[in-house]
Amino acid sequence: MLVIDGGGTLRVTIWGGTSTAAAKQKGLAGCVTNAGVRDLDEIVQTRFPVFAPGVMVRGTVKNHRGWTGIPVCVGDVAVALGDFIVADSDGVVVVPAGRVEEVAAAAVEQQRKEEEWDRRIRNGESGKTVMGL
Repeated sequence: MLVIDGGGTLRVTIWGGTSTAAAKQKGLAGCVTNAGVRDLDEIVQTRFPVFAPGVMVRGTVKNHRGWTGIPVCVGDVAVALGDFIVADSDGVVVVPAGRVEEVAAAAVEQQRKEEEWDRRIRNGESGKTVMGL
C-alpha cells in the first residue's frame, strides 16, 4: 500500500488515473492519501483501492519525484515504512509494524465475537441481551 502525505488539503490533487495505472502496473495494493484525488471513473474502473478525503479536479504536479521510505503523517496518524495498512469502505487503519501479530489476533477474536452476536440475534435474542447492555 502506498501512503502519500499530500499536506492534508483538498487544495491539491495528489492522485489520478495515470497514477492509478502506474501503481497497478507495479503491483501495488492501493493508495492512501490526505489530499485530493481525481479521475474517479478511471480509478473505479480499474478496481484499484484509493482512500482520500475528497475530490479535486486540479492537475497534479509531475515535476517532483517526492521522497520514499520516510515516515509521513496522514489524518493525524504517523505511518512508517513497514507498517501494515488495512483499508475498506469504512476507513483506513494503520498497524505499527511491531504490533501486526497482536492486532491481527485481536481482530480475529473481535470478528468471532461479532459473528456469535449476530448468530444469537438471528436466533431471537435481543441486541441488548447479546451485547450485555
